[in-house]
Amino acid sequence: MRTLRVGRNGLLTVIGHAHPMSVYVRPRIPGASIFFTVNLQTRGRDLLTREVETLRKAVAQTRAERPFRIDAWVAMPDHMHAVWTLPEGDADYAAQ
Repeated sequence: MRTLRVGRNGLLTVIGHAHPMSVYVRPRIPGASIFFTVNLQTRGRDLLTREVETLRKAVAQTRAERPFRIDAWVAMPDHMHAVWTLPEGDADYAAQ
């Protein structure tokens, strides 16, 4: 059974899942700027910096298929933060 819990940060967390995950409220606004963080499943590894060229190529391919603007991006060994802005008229950030 899965339940939801509201954390101190205001995010909902799914409890009863193999790896508790947050349920974020995301804007559905065309042209919105989105801040996000992505973590490796196993923290403490250096995959993102060791394979940064592969990451760049994957992002370039994605941008060719689904355009978005990269406003800010930092890749650390085991996680990254980014701010992307969707094109006017596009609210489907998950596809990017």
